[in-house]
Amino acid sequence: MFSRFAALFSITFIAGCASSVDSPSLAIRPSEAAAAIDAAQPAVVATPIIVAERVPLDAATIARLETSMSAARASVAPFTNAAEPARAAVASAIGATVSSEPWVAAQVAISRLERTREASANALAEVDGLRRELVEGGKNFDRDAFAAMQNVVAEIDSEQRAQVSALLNGLKSR
Repeated sequence: MFSRFAALFSITFIAGCASSVDSPSLAIRPSEAAAAIDAAQPAVVATPIIVAERVPLDAATIARLETSMSAARASVAPFTNAAEPARAAVASAIGATVSSEPWVAAQVAISRLERTREASANALAEVDGLRRELVEGGKNFDRDAFAAMQNVVAEIDSEQRAQVSALLNGLKSR
């Protein structure tokens, strides 16, 4: 029985391999040979290098950046005032179970702290949006001056975000 099956399988397998359809040749075509010769000789094309002058930030852009920096700086005091009660609440939640009174009080304090962070987050979003407007508008502007002002806002936001994250992580590990 096995030998009949093997013989039948071998015959159908061999028949499948023998095909009367003409397959395309895999030999290099004349156009491919010409392209290979052209590729061996690199084309030298002189492209002019255009160095754009850095254009100082205009008054409107500076005003928007200064408004964002002021908003971020103004968020520091409320954030600092809300941070201490949040730290105390997280410290009192040490050893408390999830959903216990101290744990909930810590969550509420962290939520209040995060709410004070909105001003710096919104200021950073405004600065990012302004940069996108300038770049997408194809405006040439002093990117270093812009980045210096952007970094002021970004550092305030980053510091606040790090403090909130540390408190949340402290609450999770307890």
